[in-house]
Amino acid sequence: MILSLCLLLPGALPAPILYLSWTFAWPGDSMQLTCSVFSWTPATHIIFCKYREEVSSQMGLVGKLTYDYDHVVSRGSSRNYSCGYEIKDSDSRMTKSQLSPAKHLSIIGALLAPTLYLSQTSAQPGDSAQFQCSVIALAPATRVRRKSPPGLLQPFCGPQGPYARSKSCLAHAGLTAPELGADSSAAHCPKRDSSKS
Repeated sequence: MILSLCLLLPGALPAPILYLSWTFAWPGDSMQLTCSVFSWTPATHIIFCKYREEVSSQMGLVGKLTYDYDHVVSRGSSRNYSCGYEIKDSDSRMTKSQLSPAKHLSIIGALLAPTLYLSQTSAQPGDSAQFQCSVIALAPATRVRRKSPPGLLQPFCGPQGPYARSKSCLAHAGLTAPELGADSSAAHCPKRDSSKS
């Protein structure tokens, strides 16, 4: 039983490349991790890691350069994944590789934070400022809220039917400088003409 490459310091051999069939997935989905090894000498072991935990160890085969690991997604699968390999030389000495650059899997059940863009970061009274909230989701957001300086959550975007098949929605709210700390009436995302989709 070899010591897991997931816990070892980087080795001397070049790092393999890890590919994920999905970078976003639902709990219960199946995904495949593929580790691509570049070596003139056949790899002896191939290790798949979830963060620093070994999740799969495979024996290397002569002439084989890619190795697959099938993973059933759970809520605990939202981690960084990597892979590595070892090679046994003619003197039976084991040389390990560096771990591949990590790839992150996000679980859709845990909502991703949106990104807020400001048209300007400083303003004079009477100036206009625009907030843009970029929401990344497979399902349409039912409400987008902004947080005012006193700490109150105030909605400025409601449910949007035309975005039901869209993977992103850009919400707009036009505010003037004196309104930034005050209540404002709800505004909606611009509707898209469904006949053009």
